[in-house]
Amino acid sequence: MPLEVASRSTAVSDPLPVRGSAISYGELDAALGIAITTATASWAASHRDDPVAKKGGWTVLVELTGADAQLEQAGRVVVGLDVRATLRTRSGNVYLGQTQLGCREGGLVSSDDGAPIVYRCLTRVGSDLAGWLAGGVRLEPPPDP
Repeated sequence: MPLEVASRSTAVSDPLPVRGSAISYGELDAALGIAITTATASWAASHRDDPVAKKGGWTVLVELTGADAQLEQAGRVVVGLDVRATLRTRSGNVYLGQTQLGCREGGLVSSDDGAPIVYRCLTRVGSDLAGWLAGGVRLEPPPDP
C-alpha cells in the first residue's frame, strides 16, 4: 500500500481512565492506527499509480494529543479525542502537511461496555482524515530548486 500509518499517544494516559467509574480503556494508539488504516484503505488503493507512490508513497503520523472519557450521572459514557496528523513522503521524508482532528461521542451504556463508543469516535477521525487526504493536502513534494 502506498500509505503507511504510524500512530502513537502523546501526553495521553494509556489506559485512559473513565472518570466516574473504575474502568479504563487501553491500547488507544493501536486502535487509532487500525481505524485510520481502515478508513484510508480505499484512498490508498486509488493512489497506487501516483508518481509519489511509485517512489515509495506516503507516511502519515497520527498522534493522539488529547483524550477524555467520563461516565455521566445518567449512565451515559462520553468520549472525546484530539488527534494531530502529519503527512510526509516516505522517500526523503518531505513534509507535505498537517491537520488537527477530533471527535466527541457518547452513548447510554455502562462504562465497561464503552469500547464501541471509543471506536465510533476513532472511526470518525479516520473518515475525516481520509477526506483531508482526498482534497485538503498537497500530495506532491515541492519541486527541487
